[in-house]
Formats: sequence, structure tokens, C-alpha cells
Amino acid sequence: MKKLHETEPPKKQNKDDSKTYTPFEELQKIEGGPLKLEYINSTGMPKGIRIIGYFIAGVMVLFILAAVIFSFI
Repeated sequence: MKKLHETEPPKKQNKDDSKTYTPFEELQKIEGGPLKLEYINSTGMPKGIRIIGYFIAGVMVLFILAAVIFSFI
């Protein structure tokens, strides 16, 4: 065994090496529990915003369909 220098602290063995550490553990301890993801509920949004969202989604679908159709032509 290699002799340690007198000022070098002895190596501590962690008894819980088998546990996987995630970067969110410390944040969860601070926040008081596991993180909760809240999804956007579209029915709670104003009618104008929903219409704009549906329009943008529809235009994107049309562009994708147009790209697929024109790629075969």
C-alpha cells in the first residue's frame, strides 16, 4: 500500500457508491420534492391565441405535405 503524505487526508470510502447521482437531486432537495412538469392546456388560453396556434400548426402541416408531394415530382 502506498504511504500517504502526512498532510494528505485519508481517502474516504463512500458506502453508497451504487446509487446513481443526478444533477437534479440537490435542486429537488432545495425545492422540497421532485420536479413537476406542467403541460400547456390549450383550452385555458384565449380564443384568439388558440386560433393563431391552430393556423400556424396547419400551415406547418401543409408545408410538410407540399414538400413530400414535390419531392416525388
